[in-house]
Amino acid sequence: MRKVVPAVVVAGLIAAGGLGYGGYAAAADDVNLSVDGQSSRFSTHAGTVADVLRDKGIAVNDRDDVQPSLSAEVAGDTTITVNFARQLTITVDGKKDAYWTTARSVEEALQEMNIPANARLSTSRSATISRDGIAIKVETSKTITIIAGGKTKKFTTTARTVADTLKQAKVGYDKDDQVSPKPSAAIVDKGKIVVKAVDVKNKSKKIEHEYKTIERKTKSLEKGETKIDTEGITGVTEEVWEYTYVDGKQTGKRLVSTKVIKKKRDKVVLVGTKEPKNSDDNNDDDSSGGDSGDSNDDEPKNDDASGQSGSCKASYYWQGQMTANGEQFNTNDFTAAHKSLPFNSRVKVTNKNNGKSTVVRINDRGPYISGRCLDLSRAAMEAIGGTGAGVVSVTYKVL
Repeated sequence: MRKVVPAVVVAGLIAAGGLGYGGYAAAADDVNLSVDGQSSRFSTHAGTVADVLRDKGIAVNDRDDVQPSLSAEVAGDTTITVNFARQLTITVDGKKDAYWTTARSVEEALQEMNIPANARLSTSRSATISRDGIAIKVETSKTITIIAGGKTKKFTTTARTVADTLKQAKVGYDKDDQVSPKPSAAIVDKGKIVVKAVDVKNKSKKIEHEYKTIERKTKSLEKGETKIDTEGITGVTEEVWEYTYVDGKQTGKRLVSTKVIKKKRDKVVLVGTKEPKNSDDNNDDDSSGGDSGDSNDDEPKNDDASGQSGSCKASYYWQGQMTANGEQFNTNDFTAAHKSLPFNSRVKVTNKNNGKSTVVRINDRGPYISGRCLDLSRAAMEAIGGTGAGVVSVTYKVL
């Protein structure tokens, strides 16, 4: 309510002749008015703070700060302060809220909200907050434990996501690496980030597949005779394996592809089933020129200079090596070593204990152990059933 001087009092003063218009004006109050820091001084007959503001055309609402209150009386020298409320939309570490504040700068508002001084802002701290309000983003400082490459370190950051934190910490990673929590996740104070380096490497290796020896019966050969129908081929495949390493340690592997380099082919040996026309061969082979009861199987027999036939002990070998005629030894071929027979001579060898025979080709020299005249390949020894004994008594005949 405005101040009103009672009429009877005014009339009395006029009648007394001691008070005129100037005396009424002298009854006005002096006011110091500050609106958002802008000050002015004037005299008023307004009765309350609300009247003063209305007279000055200053509209306020419940959010604005008015000191003293709107209902306070204006008496004598009075100071009135008005600070308008402003809306502050603030996003702190990804969380959005809205506040009303009478602060006129970002710095004042942040101090009211106890935002740390080392927080990162989307605008200047000295920026003015207008009556229309302001929106700012705040990233507060956090201490994070980073474990990368097996090493642990503490890192302080104002970043909001794992990806930004690792970038600030200069910790690199690629799409194969394991990052926990995921790069897009928001970080929390005293949280932990684990980065494991994942390497994927491909390695190839060649694998040999030994061929089988298959025997097929045929009437085109006499019983006890054998003949190679198809040479065997050792197969070769190339496998590509993928190996996974985490922080330098292998954690897994898987077969990526298989490629046939050389196709395996089984060896086919023909085994004779035809009855021989006569049995003189065995008698001739067994002849020793003396009483068989006194014979010594440890010494060669009938191994004359021509080397056409005889009986002796035969051994076998399988070690990979170069033969005397320059070939690469293949223990799966039907070959043999002899001290003097010409290379490529074909010799029929018969096991005296079981009567089994096979035909071998001479491509090497030896053996040089007393009593032995032939050193067979493993395949040839298997054909006559002698691999179990290692050394067997045989008869041989050059074909």
